[in-house]
Amino acid sequence: MGSLFGNRMKYVRARAWRNDANFDYPEKDLQSLAGKSDLGVAFSGGGTRSAAAVAGQLRGLKKIGLLKQIKYISSVSGGAWGATPFTFLPESFDEDEFLGEILSPTDITIDSLNATSKKSLVGAIANSVITDDFFAEAAKLGGDETYSRAIGNIFLEPFDLGDDGQFMSFDEATVSAALERNSKEDDDDYYLKRTDFYVARPNRPFLIAGATLFSGQQRSPKVHTEFTPYYSGTRNYFDLNEPIGGGYLETFGADSEKPKRSAKTVKVKVGAKRHRFALSDMIGASGAAPQELLRKHNIGFVGFPEFRHWAFKQPGGFSDHEELSYGDGGHLENLGIMPLLARQIKNIIVFVNSKTEFKFDADLDKCEIASSIPNLFKPAPGDGFKLNVVIKDDDEHTKYKALLQSFHLAANSGKTLIHSDTYDIRSNKHYAVSAYSGVRITWVYNQNVTEWFDGLPYQTKRMIEDGEVKRFPHYRTFFQNPPKVIDLSRAEAGLLAHLSCWNVINYKHLLMPET
Repeated sequence: MGSLFGNRMKYVRARAWRNDANFDYPEKDLQSLAGKSDLGVAFSGGGTRSAAAVAGQLRGLKKIGLLKQIKYISSVSGGAWGATPFTFLPESFDEDEFLGEILSPTDITIDSLNATSKKSLVGAIANSVITDDFFAEAAKLGGDETYSRAIGNIFLEPFDLGDDGQFMSFDEATVSAALERNSKEDDDDYYLKRTDFYVARPNRPFLIAGATLFSGQQRSPKVHTEFTPYYSGTRNYFDLNEPIGGGYLETFGADSEKPKRSAKTVKVKVGAKRHRFALSDMIGASGAAPQELLRKHNIGFVGFPEFRHWAFKQPGGFSDHEELSYGDGGHLENLGIMPLLARQIKNIIVFVNSKTEFKFDADLDKCEIASSIPNLFKPAPGDGFKLNVVIKDDDEHTKYKALLQSFHLAANSGKTLIHSDTYDIRSNKHYAVSAYSGVRITWVYNQNVTEWFDGLPYQTKRMIEDGEVKRFPHYRTFFQNPPKVIDLSRAEAGLLAHLSCWNVINYKHLLMPET
């Protein structure tokens, strides 16, 4: 690592973007995104179930020629576990091997499932043992980084992305700018080199990993926050138990002490090599599902993510830094759609990798569906997702009914649950969404498809029908295979990836963006 030596905190100079009247998302100026379509893909949460589905969905998107057109990937929890190693996959790794082989249903044999490459995302999922990784990291006195490092051991280490001393950035332009600002070393500053950064693989979509920031203690308000390779933070300012958000900071400067002065470039003190913000922190925070329950019962110091946070106070200063807890993005919004709406993307594909099997009922409130979907259209009963109403609908819930009826028709016909419609968007302050019209959203829902299942070999079907592969494809997020916590078998992960890939390839005509 050269100059990134020692275990003491030092300073870096990082860009800061305050949410003021002149604000625009920082990636708008990146030339590496200039030729991409106005298209965003959202990968929902769902632990290793979603990560396995993401492997297949990315595989299918590449096959139909859409992957290189995508401008944004917005991900939550297990969706981020799959999308992050894909984004940063080193060029020494073969992309097709990472994504996995495309097979017709007739070729999905037990032997083919068992032959999954260890250098694939599905292979990483199948080889995971989260409890072993967690206790191994705890034994190293990992503190609040224990869970994140364990998740990193599963999803990053197999792809040479597990060095937690590395910073991160998005492309060569953003790295070059960071190096220019940090080109001189003195007693307090890092001297940075290109090799100190993990950088997204060329021509990747811009990655956003959603997480939840907890302000203050126990049942305190929750705030949506975003981690990207380029910058991280909460766009809007919230005055809660302490000041929250108000802008973004370049990600390699995250988890830092309060800047000494207000400017577009700030000098911030970051952790020593062992304790700086890393790729594992990004996916660990986005997928830290137990965090909310632990806080509810006032249980702390068990190894879940905490980072130093300071806010962009108005009119131009910064708040003091506080160490706050971060948890699963799904504590607030489990689809990953809000960051895409905040950036006013006109074509959106939402992969709903849910554990809930869709079941229709004429009483719309009795339909069984992933809970994050109805709450986008109408207020939720109680406190669940009450901040999330963002799609305009009439008093008859016409748009929401159309979605349910489309899924119902597909389910009865043994086809993929997929529905496209055009929506007008409401403003939503919590997620920094401004009203806009004419966004085309395509919903792709995780459900078994008779048309696909009927083509499987007899022995593969028996694995599902006889219960060797339980609850396919709606695997439990936790304890699918007790006492294992989030671990899926090779067959479970492989079958879900193949189904998800097939859905994309066979419904190409619904997924291509409108021009």
